[in-house]
Amino acid sequence: MIPEMKTYLAATEIIDRDHPAILGLAQQIASQHHTIVTGIMRGEAKVYFQI
Repeated sequence: MIPEMKTYLAATEIIDRDHPAILGLAQQIASQHHTIVTGIMRGEAKVYFQI
C-alpha cells in the first residue's frame, strides 16, 4: 500500500502489456522525480507524484 495516500497525486496510469519498455520508462521517470510506481508485474504502471 502507498503510505499517506493523501500526500500523493495519481499522475498517470499506463496499461500496456505488449510494450514493457513503456513500463520501464515509467519507472525511469519516477526514479527521477521522487515518485512511487506500483503494479509493474501486472503490466500496469501507476505513478504517484509526491505533493
